Amino acid sequence: MRLLLLFAFALCSSARLRADDVVSACVWIRAENDGSGAGFLVDAKKKWVVTCRHVVGERNRVDVYFAWKRSGSLATEKTEYLANRDLLRERKLLVTGTVLRKSDEADLALIELDALPESVNALSLASAEVRLGDPLRAVGHRLDLETLFIPTREPFAGLKQAVTLCDV
Repeated sequence: MRLLLLFAFALCSSARLRADDVVSACVWIRAENDGSGAGFLVDAKKKWVVTCRHVVGERNRVDVYFAWKRSGSLATEKTEYLANRDLLRERKLLVTGTVLRKSDEADLALIELDALPESVNALSLASAEVRLGDPLRAVGHRLDLETLFIPTREPFAGLKQAVTLCDV
């Protein structure tokens, strides 16, 4: 349960940041055929990313994509990221992550990255208790769309909502 609360607090603490700051700390995780989904950088020094357990499946290593800006605009098509893997690896926008811990009960996983792109900052945990109605900013990758890094902002509706944001 403690991990669930940390996840909700990390998401809610980002509501005061600009959308670009939030997007830069968010990632798209691909575990080959096992799954894919959203995650976010929680510790830049340790290069730790948190995601949902079901995203990493049974994999011990996963591909982690950071947001890519081409000519000043955010690339949002999955096909662009997949077609430009070599370029993204060169720029450290595609890195390999090692799954350090998994919790089936909490549906959370902790991933350590091999590298980080320059000027990426972690999302900080909230410094105060999160209350219903507080602004929530989330960035996700809807499974029914071919787009990535979709930002949303809405009032916090409770812990269950924060946990299900992994599937946005």
